[in-house]
Order: sequence, then C-alpha cells, then structure tokens
Amino acid sequence: MKNKMAEDIKNRLPLDSRVSNRFVRIVQVVFGIVAALTAAWLAVFMLLSPEASYWIAVLFLFLFGLFQIYSGLGHATRYIEVDGDTITVKSQIASRPVSFEALSVESIEIERLSLHINGNNKKRVSVRFGVAYPGIIDNAKEGVAAWALKHGVSLSDEIDP
Repeated sequence: MKNKMAEDIKNRLPLDSRVSNRFVRIVQVVFGIVAALTAAWLAVFMLLSPEASYWIAVLFLFLFGLFQIYSGLGHATRYIEVDGDTITVKSQIASRPVSFEALSVESIEIERLSLHINGNNKKRVSVRFGVAYPGIIDNAKEGVAAWALKHGVSLSDEIDP
C-alpha cells in the first residue's frame, strides 16, 4: 500500500461515484421543494378521494421530494474521513457518521469488497464497496491503511489474494 495519505491532516474519502457541485445541489433542493409542495397540494385536493392508488402516488412524490432535499443538502453522501487521530465512517446514506479515536480502534480488516473497523468497546462498522468504481475503492482502502499504520492500529489486509 502507498503511504501517501499518512502525512495529511484531514482527508475525506468519498465512497460514492458522483461528486456534485454547488449548482447541482441547489437544483436538487429546489426540485425537492417543488415535489413536496406539489404532493401537499395534491393531498389537499384529494382529501375526499378514497382511491388508495392516488394516496400511494402522493406519498411517493412527497418522500421523493424529501429525499431530493436531503441529498441536495449533502446528507446522502457516503464517505470515510481521516482527521488526525480520528476516523469517521458514514457507510449508508440514511445512517449517521460513526467516529473512532485511534486509541479506541482494536483492528481494521480490509478485504477485497469490504472494510471493517472493530472498536475496543465491541462497536463494529462495516463498509461494503461495489465493483463498478475501483479507483474510489482503492483510494479509500489506501487512506484507511495509511491511517492505521500511522496510529499503530492492527491491520488485516486481504486485498491481494
């Protein structure tokens, strides 16, 4: 593994293939607001309608609008952030980030398509990678491995068979 990231103080390693710019995020928020308001408007005019399919469509449109707002605000990104003695992992778009101090990490297991951080207090975080974007996966693995080596964390590296 390359040790190019060991000297960096803070690195955010994305786990998603897309990195949207400010314009795209603003459009997502605006589109989400329009979708949610449209769903609310439709709900008001369908109060007397007993058709379940209409209500399912309105609910879907409303939830889609909320997700667009959530995504546009930057909360739907998956990442690993290395910041000095702390490593923060957000492995799913709907979960909160989990932070580990270097002293609280027992071991890190790096496998071909996954990464596991085991804490001293039985806390375990797993990150599952896809196969479509090997460049993103390799950067994340190298960054985590460099952080583990820098802080003396036990590293089980099973990348190469």
